[in-house]
Amino acid sequence: MNKSINLYPDEVHKASLGAPEYYPEIDDACEEINKATKGLGTDEDALIATLGSKNIVERCLIAYRYQEKYGKELNKLMKKENSGDFGFLAQLL
Repeated sequence: MNKSINLYPDEVHKASLGAPEYYPEIDDACEEINKATKGLGTDEDALIATLGSKNIVERCLIAYRYQEKYGKELNKLMKKENSGDFGFLAQLL
């Protein structure tokens, strides 16, 4: 008998298996993150406003969708664009 614990909601599992259901707010957040990290410097306030108000499910979906849209892993982008304590925190989000 195989029992497993489901730690993440169904939306996250669907995204990891390639059958995601994204809603417009996820795409909007991805666009805001892309704008905040484009060019010289990073708009940390925009990152905080975008990611800080999202729950764990939304942040997971944003990470999957960001890679689909822009071809970059969000956690690696956060590591590259941010430094110090804020950079560490941004990777955890």
